[in-house]
Amino acid sequence: MTRYSIPCLLLLLFATPGLADQRILDIEGADGTVMLVRAGQAVPLVPFASLQVGDEIRVLKAGTQVRIGGGGGNIQIDETNSPYRVTETQAPTVIGNILAGVVDAYRALAGDTQEVVAIITRGDPAVAPQFRCLADTENLVPEGLAIRAFWTNGQAPFRLTLRGPEGGADPIDLRMETPASPALFAAPSLPQGAYRITITDGAGLPARSPFKFQVVPGEAMPASAQALCGSDLPSRAKDRLVAAALAGDDGWRYAAVLFAARAQDAVLLAGLLARTCR
Repeated sequence: MTRYSIPCLLLLLFATPGLADQRILDIEGADGTVMLVRAGQAVPLVPFASLQVGDEIRVLKAGTQVRIGGGGGNIQIDETNSPYRVTETQAPTVIGNILAGVVDAYRALAGDTQEVVAIITRGDPAVAPQFRCLADTENLVPEGLAIRAFWTNGQAPFRLTLRGPEGGADPIDLRMETPASPALFAAPSLPQGAYRITITDGAGLPARSPFKFQVVPGEAMPASAQALCGSDLPSRAKDRLVAAALAGDDGWRYAAVLFAARAQDAVLLAGLLARTCR
């Protein structure tokens, strides 16, 4: 067995790149405008890639911005401070630990980009419309989240109606017509309470059942989702991670889809619709 002196062990410890409590949180720019280099080799960029000491981030085009962090302060990198080198590890934080766990859920949910169109639009035009993401028990939505409807089947155009809140002093009655799913139905201004959405297709066939959901305070979300919402992560990173954090709870799956849609993450949205909203 090889034996090392204490000074040699210390040298090995500090010379070996370690995992930093940092990740790539968001990239604003076209594909191919950012490079992650590790030990002189380009590393594939995946959502929320973890960083190691010695990693180098290169921004290859003006107008592209990279946000890294997740463990106590975020750093913005553009062409003016590129290349950026990760120089030290950071102490683990509550948000950093939550983020690490939720990132795994995000990657498990993210679907293949080739599935996006098929998953969102597929259906039988001769069959009555059917809503997606309709839980048998309850569909909870935190206040301030835009309402979108998702469905399959039916013939265009589709006529949708949203009514609620049940028992409210000033009931809301919103109507719209759209050629296809999904549809942005209501801006994030609905007060707390129970709502229902109905849909009728161009042939006059109503959806098999109405879509019911409940707008609730943000504090009603699971603790991990609340912590992510209250963090200093970039807004798109928050929405992606909150979607992943909520996806495993039947009552919050519809909200997870809404967060993914707000993040404009087509791959995550496709994965949610395919894997959790059958």
